[in-house]
Amino acid sequence: MFKNKKTNKPTIGRQRVTRPATERPSAFSYYARRSDELLNTGRQIARSETAEQARATSRYWKQRFGLGILLICGIICLVYISTLSNQPRIVIAPSSTATAVLQDQSVYESAASQILASSIFNRNKITVSTSGLAAQLAKRFPELASVQVALPLLTHRLTVSIANAEPVLLLATGTGSYALDAGGTALLTGSQLSGIGSLHLPLVTDDSSVKVSLRQQALTTDNVSFILTVLAQLKAHNLTVASLTLPAGASELDVRLTDQPYFVKFNLASNSGRQQVGTLLAVYDRLKQQNVTPGEYIDVRVDGRAYYR
Repeated sequence: MFKNKKTNKPTIGRQRVTRPATERPSAFSYYARRSDELLNTGRQIARSETAEQARATSRYWKQRFGLGILLICGIICLVYISTLSNQPRIVIAPSSTATAVLQDQSVYESAASQILASSIFNRNKITVSTSGLAAQLAKRFPELASVQVALPLLTHRLTVSIANAEPVLLLATGTGSYALDAGGTALLTGSQLSGIGSLHLPLVTDDSSVKVSLRQQALTTDNVSFILTVLAQLKAHNLTVASLTLPAGASELDVRLTDQPYFVKFNLASNSGRQQVGTLLAVYDRLKQQNVTPGEYIDVRVDGRAYYR
């Protein structure tokens, strides 16, 4: 029989191929790296978002806090600036008669302070009534022709500008003398006028029993205008007036001329003062030419006519 001849060939089995360390890949390196990259990237994004949100929140509250501080400071400044003192500043307009007519400045300051202190609404610039203050001062002090109140911009004191009414004549009555303005309102008593002599106001004596009160009308505006017109016309013709009288019970003005034994009767109810003076001048010249001097009066109360006695 044939027998297989055994050959002594080397047996080749599964062998492990070795590679250099530099070429040897790490086990599971792809999957591990992939997993780490995914995990680390997710964590990094979450951490970045959280930090950014924290910074945004911090900035938000810092901004709101700063705005709140500014708002509070603004409100405090506004409240401070808008407050008013009850001690206003009085400014007197220049006038040649202010010293004689107006009272001491402290009188007006005190009155304005009392008015401002009388209402809580007068303590700030928003609710204060400047027109009300001016109206009350004008009502209380008839010697004031105008009252203007100005609000300060940054300071706390109101500025009250006053101008005095111009007295045009003095009215002497049984209860005293009064300075009247062009409207016939009694401004002040004669004793209150410090420089009454320097004003050279015409003096009108009222023989009626009419009671005169301060801040009230003692004569009508037409009466005052009539008297001033007569005086101006007589002065323009170099006739000096010695006295002016309003007799009781008649709408009449009696004017006595200097160095003459008679007086002239004018119709106070008429608006023709200029015409009546013209009639008087005509009669005066004619009587002078005739060397006639009335012993008692010349009456020009009827327009265009004159009577004498």
